[in-house]
Amino acid sequence: MLKNKAYNRIIQNFFHPYGKAFAIGTTLFVVATFLWNTHRFFLQFKKVEQQRMSVWATAQSQFLAADPSAPMGDLVLKIFQSNKETP
Repeated sequence: MLKNKAYNRIIQNFFHPYGKAFAIGTTLFVVATFLWNTHRFFLQFKKVEQQRMSVWATAQSQFLAADPSAPMGDLVLKIFQSNKETP
């Protein structure tokens, strides 16, 4: 019986005009926080990927500009061997 009364009180408080506004406001805040953090994550991810691709592009240009008979630099070979994601 006590559980039923407590449940009814919670439901009545939720459907009170301020209760609805609080629930909607809290939901909007949680969703906005989630979207903001997702946006920040992807900006950071974009920056890191641009740095990686810049290093890879530099190694690629050095590789293509190098003399075929000359020995390849260790750094260029290391970059190409460590990169498993770029075809």
